[in-house]
Amino acid sequence: DTAAEIPLPGPLGPSASLQPQALASRHCFAAGHGSLLSISGGSLFETNLEGHQQLQLGPRPRPLTCLANSPCGKWWAMGESCFGGRSGQVIIMSSEKEVAASLPVGVRRSARHVCWAANGELVAAIVEFESEQVVAADQQLMVWSWPSGERLASSSCGRGTQDVAGSPDGAVLLSVGPSGAKLWTLMRSDSTGAKAAVKASASSFASGSFGALPLRLVGRALPALPGALPGPKTGPNAPGLRRRPEDALVAVAWGLESCLFLATRQGGLGLTSCDSQQKAPIWRDMGRRAFSLAWCRGFAGQPERAAGMLACGLSGRVDILDAADMTTLWKIEAAGGRLGPQLDAVGLACNPLLGSLWVLYADRSLSYFSEPLVSRDACWTLPGAISDLRSAQGLPGHVLTKVVTYSPTSIQLWSSQLQGDLRLEAQSEPAHELSAVAVSPWLVACGLSNGEVRLFAALHGLSELGPLPMRHGAEVLSLSFGHWKPASLRPIILASVSSDRSILVFSIEVQGESGLNSSQASLLLHLQHHSGPVHHVSLLASPGVGSEVFRMVVCTADQLIWRELEYKHGFTTVHKCARQQACRGSRWVGACADTQRGIFFAACSNRRLLQLDPAGRRVQEVRVAGGNSVEIVGPLHLSNDGRYLAVVLKGAAGILLCDVAGPMSPLARLAAGQAEPCTGVTVLPGHRILACWSDGTLLSWQAPEKQVERRRSQDGEESARRYTSPAVGTGTRPRITGKGVVAMAAVSGPGSVTRPFSGSPPRGRRSGKGISRGQVAPGLGPQGRDVPYSARRQ
Repeated sequence: DTAAEIPLPGPLGPSASLQPQALASRHCFAAGHGSLLSISGGSLFETNLEGHQQLQLGPRPRPLTCLANSPCGKWWAMGESCFGGRSGQVIIMSSEKEVAASLPVGVRRSARHVCWAANGELVAAIVEFESEQVVAADQQLMVWSWPSGERLASSSCGRGTQDVAGSPDGAVLLSVGPSGAKLWTLMRSDSTGAKAAVKASASSFASGSFGALPLRLVGRALPALPGALPGPKTGPNAPGLRRRPEDALVAVAWGLESCLFLATRQGGLGLTSCDSQQKAPIWRDMGRRAFSLAWCRGFAGQPERAAGMLACGLSGRVDILDAADMTTLWKIEAAGGRLGPQLDAVGLACNPLLGSLWVLYADRSLSYFSEPLVSRDACWTLPGAISDLRSAQGLPGHVLTKVVTYSPTSIQLWSSQLQGDLRLEAQSEPAHELSAVAVSPWLVACGLSNGEVRLFAALHGLSELGPLPMRHGAEVLSLSFGHWKPASLRPIILASVSSDRSILVFSIEVQGESGLNSSQASLLLHLQHHSGPVHHVSLLASPGVGSEVFRMVVCTADQLIWRELEYKHGFTTVHKCARQQACRGSRWVGACADTQRGIFFAACSNRRLLQLDPAGRRVQEVRVAGGNSVEIVGPLHLSNDGRYLAVVLKGAAGILLCDVAGPMSPLARLAAGQAEPCTGVTVLPGHRILACWSDGTLLSWQAPEKQVERRRSQDGEESARRYTSPAVGTGTRPRITGKGVVAMAAVSGPGSVTRPFSGSPPRGRRSGKGISRGQVAPGLGPQGRDVPYSARRQ
């Protein structure tokens, strides 16, 4: 094995999240001091009302699962999953970016819900056992004291818990799930009886001396509320029986004086107390489906009430009610979005100190309310997030940054102003499911699941231009445009590969920015019968005098095929073909082209990165260190200037950023804390890297300036060393001066010429006349007798 091994660099955290509300769950965001706290993979971001973001935590090696803000606003509790075989934990972090404690929850266990209780002196979490079974796993309720971080008690709480909340007055918790509502009380080991436990929690445990006595969690079913929709066996004497699935409890909130608020899926809203004898329960039917609850003393600048206010997230609106008698005070109608006018308010978050209210809707849009609710208008809104992103590619040749992404149902165009964040500019929805996308300065090509390739105008709001003249027999897997400049007015070359083992190459005539027309496309080449489905393609076009020369690399699972084609006088000829076989147990995962140097880069799943010269020969090969835990899964992306190569690694390893201007060397490992690899990555101008995930997460990184400057200085020193080497003046063999030294030595004798020397003998077959032109290493030779264009004497 002659491949050089490059080390895996340390993690580099993201600088911004373009869709901080991508996770449409009420447990993944919280209200800060006039800002939004949100989870993106293994990072915690804080977004202010001006849109500026700050990374508060991360990237963690595993995804974060839930988030809760303490009543005082000084502490944040976050659950971390057990991805990778490690134990999950609950992370407590201060608002000053300091991780105060990490509370383990056990091996192969993850915290699904987290909350605070007893005025911030208790931290509770619903912990779920990770299993490979489809059915819901067993869950536990764990409680810790704070700030000591000591685990006080834990107890099994069944399966499918929907929500958990803690009392602000005492050590009492309430969980809701398929079996109804259940009260959990911390009590001494020698205490018996539910009533004694509740009284003790409100008096003795409020002092904060939780760790002084041995404690245990005792749960009891909450009595059924009068007027609730009865089940087949429910009644006032059967409080603990399972509710009907269509009307199960979905949300819970605590108020003052141990008041409890519960919501059912069909819109039932109830008010009760820990001790039903203190206050008569109240039940009300909201007439719409309910999703979330939030209690606060006063919302959005309204005067505080004695019992506080309750916000209820319903289908199409948010109702603000008086917590004392459950009467409606205000109704906030949901604005229309991508899913229509009836948007479900699936999540609510409020800051008890400021009274501000955040509302998360079903289309993943967020609205912020802080002014008096008389106007019912949001002070600030985040647009709806797009989920199931499959790819991200930057449009070349534009002053402003433009990025094209796609999901199975639509294609999106993002743009940014100077020094601004990306914003959705246009969106188009083809008739069939999208499977691949390629971009050029003016055109966007989309491959569909039915084998068609359609063109869209990138500068005209993604207006559809129509299909190409020929289609594949199966799903399109990859597309690639050849290098093209708008000022050249030459045809655009497009290559398409499919799971039907075929390759199509098209020529698209462009007459101007306003005259894009796909009907002028023509078919140049149709190659069939590959060894398997063709997964990746990379095209490199080199215009010549009176002819067009194309170099193309395609990847099947087992073969990397390099071809050189020439289009002249209406005919396309394959001059040269070279194949490279993948090692046993590995596969080719991607390829990309450097348009400036005319070279290709390819990657194999066995941690190998290859560089191919214009003749298709392997000139550089490196292997990423890390053992079997590291695997390259693709895709690959090369920056427009040909300097940075982004390679997607398996699982939570992230993205490897390499400098390929000279010998391939790693710069940084872009970590996100996601359990799954990203689906698309692109390098934008200004050393900015953008990656997307199937859950809708869009993260961006800034390339480390120190590593970039250090690499530039090393390149400068290497260039100076090359041209001041003794081999230049004496003409000696470069192997004497060191490995890899490149010098120009004069060959003595009459009619001498100047030829380059390198640290290794040149590839090719030797003869009496030297190296035969057009010959390559064994196994990489041409498949025909025609002399390739790249080997012709100029």
